[in-house]
Amino acid sequence: MLDTGAGRSFTVAAWVRLAVVPDAFATAVSQDSADASGFYLQYSREDDGWAFSRPGLTTSTCTGSASQR
Repeated sequence: MLDTGAGRSFTVAAWVRLAVVPDAFATAVSQDSADASGFYLQYSREDDGWAFSRPGLTTSTCTGSASQR
């Protein structure tokens, strides 16, 4: 079990190739919990890119050319 609470640091990485662009989100990696996931690494159709989010904390969106996404 990974402690992803406030003030804790950790690293998440994934190699993902989407076969199709999703209608909303496509989650590559997340940490499940009874209440809310500790984090999500997911593709956002609205942002047209990858985003790392932690519920209740600041969200960061990855940027780059389409070939890097």
